[in-house]
Amino acid sequence: MEDKINFISNGLIIESYEVNGKVTDINGNVIPEVIIRFSSGDSSVIIDTNGEWNKKGLNGEVSVRPEKYGYIFVPEERIVSGNEDYVNFRANSMYTASGKIYIKDTDEGITGVELLYEGLEPEKGYESVISNNQGVWTKRTLIGKVKVTPNLEGWNFIPYDKMITSLDNEEINFRAYPDINYKFYSVSGKVIDNESKGIPAIKILFKRNNETVWTTYSKENGEFSVGDYLWGSIKVEADDSIYTFEPNNYVIDKITEGIIFKGK
Repeated sequence: MEDKINFISNGLIIESYEVNGKVTDINGNVIPEVIIRFSSGDSSVIIDTNGEWNKKGLNGEVSVRPEKYGYIFVPEERIVSGNEDYVNFRANSMYTASGKIYIKDTDEGITGVELLYEGLEPEKGYESVISNNQGVWTKRTLIGKVKVTPNLEGWNFIPYDKMITSLDNEEINFRAYPDINYKFYSVSGKVIDNESKGIPAIKILFKRNNETVWTTYSKENGEFSVGDYLWGSIKVEADDSIYTFEPNNYVIDKITEGIIFKGK
């Protein structure tokens, strides 16, 4: 490292200094064209082909931050105030994970499952997502190692959770099994028009405490059904942007057949 360069300001000697560092990913690989910026306003530098960088002529306390689109760095910044040789950063590329929650040993998906995400390396919090009516979920802008845990009251999941990284290219799937401590039941019915003909593709909502816990759609003949996947008191509603229905809803808490929604 070069000798310090002294500056004189108002009778005080200000010593400049030099810092060096390196930027790699979690596996020690070089991430090209990472820019290193300095809060002092000094010109930025770009890492070399070995991932290393160097900056001379800094003064006082300076924040050093790496930057590249699509990456988050650990730590986000380093504070320097004198000569230092190991101002290193680890780059974590952002990635998207997706998968499906299957009902038991079937190909049918389960809706309303909350997917919880816990960043482990680096430590980071994420907002949860909910599986859609086909049981599919997607989570974007993850970084590093993340633990994914499915959660839905009344259900157990296999596996209980999964650890994922940007290297996981396959879908992250889980299988849901009813908790034996809950009494599950089935329901079936039909959506008809004024002439008692079946109305297809009507969304049927199943709500507990005003939160949708299951969704299905009426078939071509207007019929709909849900297997032994419901428990507790459930409000059943038909939902469509064109039709209004009578009655507005049914409240059930056991096996129920013959529910009829008449669309107008």
